[in-house]
Amino acid sequence: MTYAAADSSRVMVLLRAAVAGSAFDKLSIMEPPFRVEGAPPVPDRYLERLQEFVAAGNPGGAAELFMVEAVGQPQEQVDEMKSAPFWAGLEALAPTLVYDALQLRGEVPKDLLATVFQPTLALHSTASPEWLQRAAAAAADALPNSTLLGLEGSFHDVPPEILAPALAKHFLS
Repeated sequence: MTYAAADSSRVMVLLRAAVAGSAFDKLSIMEPPFRVEGAPPVPDRYLERLQEFVAAGNPGGAAELFMVEAVGQPQEQVDEMKSAPFWAGLEALAPTLVYDALQLRGEVPKDLLATVFQPTLALHSTASPEWLQRAAAAAADALPNSTLLGLEGSFHDVPPEILAPALAKHFLS
């Protein structure tokens, strides 16, 4: 048996791999950032601006654009994040935001999801914004063989001690 899990914008890569015929027997997705009711609107020229930041060698600008305008984090929280040790890691991943933006393109891709037949566990944190919880539910509704599960956690995160048993139950049953 082969299993695969993805969260956030990486969900689209996993789902496209499943549709393309990957050998995954079961999948798990967490909080795909589809633009459902209540989601922050897609920022003006979002993809182009990400590309401009990356091309100019300003990964911090791309990360900030993503966090503030695409995710909806308050600017003051992002300003605090910039002084945290993990910010360098976010900057290192900034070029991948361009690929994420190319994959996502907005609303729930119901036609694509309808062709994913692997049993899929769709997860969300009960402390994430309502729109991310609704996005997970919308994905689960569009997938033909899915289960929706909310887990105790924080914003866009579930602690390993809560997440691992849920994944084990899904993947090993």
